[in-house]
Amino acid sequence: MGMPLQPAERMSSIAGPWPNFANEMKREFMNGDGGLLEHITFDVTRGKDYLAISQVIVGVFSLPERCSFTTGVVEKFLTRVDPPTPAFKKQVKRLFTKYVSLISEKAHKAVFAQRMAPVEFVMIALVIANHVDESLSDLANRVQHMRTSLRKEHVDIRTNNKVLKTSFDILEEMSNKKGKGKSSATGSKRKAQARTEEEEDDDNTDFRGPPIYKSSQAPHTRSRAPASSSSATVVKSSPSTPPQALQSASSLGPVPSGMHNSKTCSLFLNNLLSVQ
Repeated sequence: MGMPLQPAERMSSIAGPWPNFANEMKREFMNGDGGLLEHITFDVTRGKDYLAISQVIVGVFSLPERCSFTTGVVEKFLTRVDPPTPAFKKQVKRLFTKYVSLISEKAHKAVFAQRMAPVEFVMIALVIANHVDESLSDLANRVQHMRTSLRKEHVDIRTNNKVLKTSFDILEEMSNKKGKGKSSATGSKRKAQARTEEEEDDDNTDFRGPPIYKSSQAPHTRSRAPASSSSATVVKSSPSTPPQALQSASSLGPVPSGMHNSKTCSLFLNNLLSVQ
């Protein structure tokens, strides 16, 4: 019997416009001469290089929002029937071109000297996507900041919820300091604050927050404005007030001043009826 397919291998056999685009990016920027594979230190066997490229595509498509990079999420994304737009293809190609230039630059070799985890490969791509117009030196500083900050928070750099949360926090912090796209990044951070504080340390767990609980407090409503002094006064009935008295009173206009007490009002109405 043959060896069963890994999720990444099964994913690479999907047909469609998005898998075609992922394969195109893999051939051009991963496997080509001087490509990323010459500098990447994580395992890329059994379709893992294709998975990494696909995760980058999903991440860029989701920006500025956070997303999950589990195989289930990526595989579902690749089955989309709507093709990637020319503008999106151009954006992804531009970031990978910059990625190759950055990682192959001798002046920035120290930034990538430490073994790179798959989640770092993806998050570095998102850093480049957000700051693609910056110089290679500035990008190298951002990548260094990302990698150093991750290792301060986590001993094991894996594609799990805890590491992803920290990575996206750093990514959004960079965008806020940059100034461009501040509102969108800030919006993402506010949504992220509602996410669970205790993330499950599981590579196959979706990166999502807890359910939103409804408030038990009744909603505040705007109080009605007081009735105008020019409108007719409404006479409330009391147990001793006959219905015909109310009908007669309504035709007589406003109740005189000082007659709004229910008992006094009833006496007033009875006097009116006796007069009639």
